[in-house]
Amino acid sequence: MDLTVAPGEFMTLLGPSGSGKTTTLNLIAGFIEPDAGTIDVGGAPIVGLPAHKRDIGVVFQQYLLFPHMKVGVNVAFPLRRRGVSKREAHRRAMDILEIVGLNDMADRYPRQLSGGQQQRVALARALVFNPKLLLLDEPLGALDKRLRESLQLEIRRIHRDLGVTFIFVTHDQEEALAMSDRIAVFSEGHIEQVGSGESLYHNPDTLFVAKFLGDSNVIEGSLRVDDGRTHIVDGDRRFLAPSATATDERMAIVVRPECVRLVSEAARTDDLNVMAGEVSEVTFFGHRRRVSIEAEGRTMLVDESGHGPAPKPGEKALVAWRPEDASLVGIGRRGR
Repeated sequence: MDLTVAPGEFMTLLGPSGSGKTTTLNLIAGFIEPDAGTIDVGGAPIVGLPAHKRDIGVVFQQYLLFPHMKVGVNVAFPLRRRGVSKREAHRRAMDILEIVGLNDMADRYPRQLSGGQQQRVALARALVFNPKLLLLDEPLGALDKRLRESLQLEIRRIHRDLGVTFIFVTHDQEEALAMSDRIAVFSEGHIEQVGSGESLYHNPDTLFVAKFLGDSNVIEGSLRVDDGRTHIVDGDRRFLAPSATATDERMAIVVRPECVRLVSEAARTDDLNVMAGEVSEVTFFGHRRRVSIEAEGRTMLVDESGHGPAPKPGEKALVAWRPEDASLVGIGRRGR
């Protein structure tokens, strides 16, 4: 792999279990050494340098706080290990606790804090010595959904306030999209694609990225260009696709559920892809609902507003989307 992270950037390593993202984090931290290649931080090579001399902070999913130490002492511990005086270490610990919103809990023990508060203490301890780089290994994985979303905002705020480079590991797509400046999508030990969450979501380079980052409707076939119009041909069925020049290549249309809509027969036009089917399932999510349509041997997912009357399972339905709202990706194509 080859990856460059800009100073002050919030980079997320996203991928399924076993894809290599935590191994990459451990290589940077110095917990394991690479068989080959180099790792530079701030332009200086760090391979072979012991982990405690790399000037890198690490936050784990497990908080790893010292249970017999009060919060303030826990946070000051890295400074004391570096020879900072007790008075100065306490001052800097209180400063960073104020940034994470816990300066009034310095005299409590970890067992007296909630899970979210303990995670913020762990974050403060990793930042107190002003590291060049902060590594976060699934730090929110053990928290409930509401608390996790609240801490996502807190971590983003802290990142903006301090300007430290963050490298964040997660398998949660929504978490990656909500928090990152850029995302590196991992698969089977290599990087599929790197980019902003918006660019990865709307313009995936590979089928893996399209399927892993959010939900997708995927239609595979041969790419054809006729009379200036691009189609994916699957048997007797032709689907309008985004503009392309290659022909006879095996490709796939990827269209997100929010870009597909339920339409009436009168809405059919030559500029729309339309499929007829039957409603199989309707799932309510509050602000939206997910409608599953069995259409021409495929399951098409449609996201629509959660307001108004919902279609019923068994009802006939037409689904439609504009070709420009879809992405075109190669089958079996691998990212860099």
